[in-house]
Amino acid sequence: LYEWKTQLRVWREWRRYCRREQEVREEKIREALFRENKNIRLADLHFQKSRLRYYFAYWKCWTRTQVEEKRERMQELRVRNLMKQCLAAAQEVAESKEATGPSGERDGDCPEDCVPVEHPPEYYDPSKIQKTAKQSGLILRDDGRKLELC
Repeated sequence: LYEWKTQLRVWREWRRYCRREQEVREEKIREALFRENKNIRLADLHFQKSRLRYYFAYWKCWTRTQVEEKRERMQELRVRNLMKQCLAAAQEVAESKEATGPSGERDGDCPEDCVPVEHPPEYYDPSKIQKTAKQSGLILRDDGRKLELC
């Protein structure tokens, strides 16, 4: 009977030892899985943040480009309008010169109170108009007496 009780006690201790070893192994596996899941979550979060930074930088660049293009279009439109006004004024001056004869007298179709504006001769210089148009990026076409925007 003594041998049987000793064997039973050894058996119980062996079982207790195996359970402890299994619990230790399970705890190590649990910790390893927890670390792995944590690293996966951190990597995923880092990836999301990096993608957001990338797309935000791309969006900032795109909006900056759009603003610059809009500013350039507005500037070009303003220059075109100024050139149209300039050409219209030059054409009116040319027409008013045609309305007056070579002696400075008016033709019959011009009203009495119509007085041509006197400008210095360089004001009517077509080369200066062409030069101004080239500097502003516009192309002018000279059709006889009339300058037009192309």
